Amino acid sequence: MPLPGENAKCESTLRRRIRYSKQVVLAMGASLGMATMGMTVTWPNALLRDLRVNNATLMGTQLHLAEWQKDLMGSVVFVGSLPGILVAGWILGSLGRRRSMAVGAAPGLLGWILVALGANVSMLVLGRMLQGFTLGMVSVAATTYITELPDASIRGFACVLPTLFAEAGNLFVASLSLVLPWYHLAFVCASVTALFIVITFLLPESPSYLVFCKEDARALKVLAMLRGPDASVEEELRILKKQNEGLAGDNPGWRSLLKGAVVRRILVVVALFLVQSFSGLMVFVSNASRILRSVGSALDERHSTIVVFGVELLGCACSCCLQDRFGRRRSVVFSLVVMAAALVAMGTYVFLAGSAAPAPVEVADLPAHALNSTFYLHVPRGEDDLVEVGTELSASMMREAEAGLAGWEWVPLACLVIYMFVMCLGIRTVPYILASEYFPTTIRPQATSVCMTFASFIIFAALQTYSLLLEALTQAGLYWTYGAVATGGALFSLVFITETSGKTIG
Repeated sequence: MPLPGENAKCESTLRRRIRYSKQVVLAMGASLGMATMGMTVTWPNALLRDLRVNNATLMGTQLHLAEWQKDLMGSVVFVGSLPGILVAGWILGSLGRRRSMAVGAAPGLLGWILVALGANVSMLVLGRMLQGFTLGMVSVAATTYITELPDASIRGFACVLPTLFAEAGNLFVASLSLVLPWYHLAFVCASVTALFIVITFLLPESPSYLVFCKEDARALKVLAMLRGPDASVEEELRILKKQNEGLAGDNPGWRSLLKGAVVRRILVVVALFLVQSFSGLMVFVSNASRILRSVGSALDERHSTIVVFGVELLGCACSCCLQDRFGRRRSVVFSLVVMAAALVAMGTYVFLAGSAAPAPVEVADLPAHALNSTFYLHVPRGEDDLVEVGTELSASMMREAEAGLAGWEWVPLACLVIYMFVMCLGIRTVPYILASEYFPTTIRPQATSVCMTFASFIIFAALQTYSLLLEALTQAGLYWTYGAVATGGALFSLVFITETSGKTIG
């Protein structure tokens, strides 16, 4: 017997491919909103890198950011996402999935314009808060919409598309930052957000939502368009209604979240988000250029960042093809095990590099002729291993400072590339998938918004405490800590993740 959403009658290969292609195209349209999320998260790399060279704004003012303000450029987005997530949990049930995506994207458009015109830190923070509202609302709306749209046999592929588009947004921003200053880049991101708003009006409404609203005629019409002429859409409609009577009971909505089965599923998803953030994921995404500069990457930091985000995009593309084959649990476990190995190797390299580094040089010990010019000294101070004192250090002195690990400069970039690739195969994508798949249509927006709310708190904590943990644990210790979290997360996933691949979800 075919799964709900699959064709009961004999279907030609060509018709099946056309049907799948139609569902994927619609999912890609909704996923464009997640591309704006990727651009939002990655944009601080361009800002902070440009400010080290020229801190002038488009309006002619000067920007000076303290270390905690640099962290804030990444973390404040996830503070702004909290009201967006909560509003999404309420509004998805009244406006529907499609219109909620359009409404949620509008504040982000305003946020990008504010950031582009930002003349001071306050304008940047306000703009980033508005971008965060869009990130929260669109992530819930788009994830819910894409989960409810496709056949069960390709749902894993479709549900990875938002992450794939988010990584494409990362790479897009990293690449354009080579030729555009941060404020012009913000205008480009605003244009992409405006395009997404237009596309939402071309998408059909989710059939599951229409069933929930008792608009059976419209639901049948959308299902017929999605499933093709060979499918028994009436049977799928009946099964959708029946499945939503389970976890939600007679009181669908927020009160249904207090049911024991629902609470347990929410706790599992929240734990996965905790593992995701404190194994370093968002820290590496938001601070890739700072980290690569601090560990002494063999490549220029701009090109290294593009390599990292390019590999991340490739990892998400592979995840699209593997999710339905390997399932959610195995994907997460595999990714976390390999991530832990990469983090331990990276921490070991940084530890050995710090041990081999020359002793700090005091300004008072410099020759007299150096005191009238600027140069850069290698000093062991955690995040930045280059401290500006005056003019450039000679090439021979730079080589002497790194002589202890000569020939091994490729290690940190290689470790980060491996980390970024494998995390996209599992822990990067699966928590977002399960946050939607674990719950039926009647409570999906509310349950997903609760999971995403906790995720935003966790990501904010991971980003805002980055500099503090770096100082307390040292760079090597921080990477080893991330590796320990990844190892614990792999064991947790083996025990507690319930497989949803290929199963109907209502």
